[in-house]
Amino acid sequence: MCLVFRERTFGWQIARGILGSALGVARHSVHLVPINVPWENQDTILGVLFGISPEIVVLAGSFQDEVGLMRTRHRWPSTVHEVAAVAAGVRAFSAELAQIADSPRAEPVGTGNDLPKHRRTDFGLVSG
Repeated sequence: MCLVFRERTFGWQIARGILGSALGVARHSVHLVPINVPWENQDTILGVLFGISPEIVVLAGSFQDEVGLMRTRHRWPSTVHEVAAVAAGVRAFSAELAQIADSPRAEPVGTGNDLPKHRRTDFGLVSG
């Protein structure tokens, strides 16, 4: 599993939570990839993905960061089978990617309604 996130943002909190869960529950190998450069520099991020060759990639950046990187999905390593993207607007995320995917699937994994109001968020999962 590879967690790509923007440092010093909410993305780090997401990465830390996923890391704790993955290591504590499933004992997965987890690679944390803090991105300090603009995500528009996609060749750098793709180089990291090829170096790690993960089966699962989790993106925790801004909406624009995630959509931009997902647009390069056809260039990712073939080892990547699942992609999870933390997006505030799941429907908008799906709509953005529907135009480029063979069979786009954006599914809300949780609405966060069970969390206190100050911690509510939406999550989206884009597969394959």
